[in-house]
Amino acid sequence: MRGIPYGARKYVRLALRTALHYGLDPAVFCAQIECESGWRPSIVSRDGGYGLTQVTPRTAGVEVDEGRLLDPGYNLAVGASIKLRALKLARRLTGCRDSRDVALLATRIYNGGWRFLRKELGFLEELGRDKCKLSEQMKVCARDLCLWKVNVVYALRVQNGTSKYRAWLKTLAGGDWGWLNRTGSG
Repeated sequence: MRGIPYGARKYVRLALRTALHYGLDPAVFCAQIECESGWRPSIVSRDGGYGLTQVTPRTAGVEVDEGRLLDPGYNLAVGASIKLRALKLARRLTGCRDSRDVALLATRIYNGGWRFLRKELGFLEELGRDKCKLSEQMKVCARDLCLWKVNVVYALRVQNGTSKYRAWLKTLAGGDWGWLNRTGSG
């Protein structure tokens, strides 16, 4: 499939196992990895993010072995753990049941923390809007009440990538997820 980075092809099994282990949507998790690192396991960002999921130890909210963050398996597990915490927080902040919009809220929390998002959700509440819908959040941003627009753009990039990864993962699975258990990370 076009548009799938080499690293995704190399680490897809590991990413899928990790996502499924943590109860995350594999397509969203893969799209987020692409946005975070372009599937490059040894990348270190200027703000101190490491590896595939760009874990930043000082803001991770979980105990991290910094020396292992460039190990793809460890990095994916830590990133998935942080994402799961963000998903639980998104549910708590919105009171919403699981949906793709709540998963994208969790992506925003993963990317930029929850404080700005909590204020934006307050704006939605004041306006009588549905805070479970990403489209309503976009309306808040359009009215310049969005406190961190780059974070919304990030969530939209993940959302756009999710459909690409959902189609690719479906093709890989061929209706049978047994291939996931074969040895190797590629």
